[in-house]
Amino acid sequence: MNQKIFATLLVATSLFASCSQNQKEVNAEKAAEVRKDSIAGENKLPEKIADATTILSRKQVPVLCYHHIREFKPGESETMKSYSVTPAAFAEQMKALSDSGYKTILPDELYNYLAFGKSIPEKSVMITFDDTDLEQYTIGAAEMKKYGFKGVYFIMTISIGRPRYMSKEQIKELSDDGHQVACHTWDHHMVTKYQQADWDKQLGETKVKLEAMTGKKIDYF
Repeated sequence: MNQKIFATLLVATSLFASCSQNQKEVNAEKAAEVRKDSIAGENKLPEKIADATTILSRKQVPVLCYHHIREFKPGESETMKSYSVTPAAFAEQMKALSDSGYKTILPDELYNYLAFGKSIPEKSVMITFDDTDLEQYTIGAAEMKKYGFKGVYFIMTISIGRPRYMSKEQIKELSDDGHQVACHTWDHHMVTKYQQADWDKQLGETKVKLEAMTGKKIDYF
């Protein structure tokens, strides 16, 4: 598992439990060396990743996780409502963030801040989306664009191109516009029940598919 996930999860898991990861597989020291070798010049990072105590002592960054951006349906359960926000409410939230001086950051920036102490805006926030829903593109990206915000789109690849979900062209457009495209498994199978074949399909194959689709390396899950 990519070492960038390690530092991001230390903050994100305290805010949202919807995207569980098996942190035992993270080899932070080895991955940090690989990461270090790719950085040159003035932006070169320290050789060693910060320890967990140092990471947890840094000021936390809010990570907002959105699923459905739609009107509530009559008789809808409270559970379903908890995964939804109305278009009007989403617009109000984006405006409130902008009016309050918040700036969006992406996973690389959060990772480098947590692991190596690199600077980020004083009021930083990460905006993420799960499951490939079409309104995340038609409403979410459109609202964020008003304020120069960028988000992280965790794509469930089985749904690409289906009714109510994003197409591969829309996903590539998001990537080209500066948003982060990341993996959210193939079909949302329960992670705690994965066998080896599941890891290959749910993460390995989705990574390859999204990289081919966007033309960019996919590092986050």
